[in-house]
Amino acid sequence: MEIVGDKSVSKIEVIDGRNGNRHTITEKDKIQQFIQLLNEKEYKEMENHEKTKGYIYKAVLSSNNKEFNITFLDNEIKINDTYYSLKKPIGEKDISSLIKED
Repeated sequence: MEIVGDKSVSKIEVIDGRNGNRHTITEKDKIQQFIQLLNEKEYKEMENHEKTKGYIYKAVLSSNNKEFNITFLDNEIKINDTYYSLKKPIGEKDISSLIKED
């Protein structure tokens, strides 16, 4: 399932839910890797999901003055206001490798 599609994402801000640290991604190759990570997963929409408190990571994708909010919750993901279950979760290591400083 293609989550992001061909939106022209210019910046991704990633917030670590454990410590509040913020990381900004503006490099095109890292943005593409992040989008690919999202698009290669299988998503199943969850109905009547209770709101959650806390998260591992939250990402805000900026594209043409619009924001796209993604919250990573173990084997679930919240995209804007819709919750999805993931057959193969996006791991903490997957995200931390993209935000680590070179």
